[in-house]
Amino acid sequence: MRALVMLGLVLGLALITTSPASANSAVAVVDTPTITLQQALDAAWQRSLTQAQTSGDAHTAQARQQAAQRFWASSPSAEIVHRNARLQPLGSGAHEGYETQALVSLPLWWPGQHRAAQQWAATGTTQTHHAQKLARWQVHNAVLDTAWQLQLTLLDVSSTQEAAKTLEHLAHDVQRRVDAGDLAPI
Repeated sequence: MRALVMLGLVLGLALITTSPASANSAVAVVDTPTITLQQALDAAWQRSLTQAQTSGDAHTAQARQQAAQRFWASSPSAEIVHRNARLQPLGSGAHEGYETQALVSLPLWWPGQHRAAQQWAATGTTQTHHAQKLARWQVHNAVLDTAWQLQLTLLDVSSTQEAAKTLEHLAHDVQRRVDAGDLAPI
């Protein structure tokens, strides 16, 4: 969220600069290419950490879904073990024995476990989808809040500029009346 606030401040600073022509350093809005709100929302979502996290969660849920669809409970395996059953030191002439084993593992689902794993994976996929939608709404909310804060700041700048112009006109009128002798100088 802090990154989104910084994004809003950077956008605000890009739109507002000081005018070099004015001696009073009034603030002027610079002509910059405008982006749509949807473009800003999409860009903020792509840069957010929650997008990366929910994307990873979605990949995990998809992997669980695929694992639950398999025929075996886990991956089958094969193993060959070769052992030396030597009891005496080498060269003693005693009987030397060797043992070789071939192992095959075919993990089966327990009764009801396969269906439960499928339901758990489907629930995880649904939960991840809803969590991703919630995270996207939260990012969009932060962007919209920042956009409205930017608009309020621009309105404050505009009203301050108008007040400065009004005060400059008032000071010019007072000076003109002082010069004409209509008012006493202070």
